[in-house]
Amino acid sequence: MGSEKLEEDVFQPMWDEVKDWLGEKKTVLFGSYGWGTGEWMDSWREDAGASGVHVVETVIANNEPDDEALETCRKAGEALI
Repeated sequence: MGSEKLEEDVFQPMWDEVKDWLGEKKTVLFGSYGWGTGEWMDSWREDAGASGVHVVETVIANNEPDDEALETCRKAGEALI
């Protein structure tokens, strides 16, 4: 991952390939980071919305998910059903 943006070599090309296909499907965006503030999640959500992706939740974790992030992931998974 670069500075406050999606990883450019693998993830960004994959995201660009699938975001139009996702369309109105309920989607949860999850990511972790080890430096910075996690600002990239805001940019990712904006890109998803501009592409018509129906984002029901975003979950972000510094290094690894803590108990709160894990609970948010569980609830977000339930929202996808």
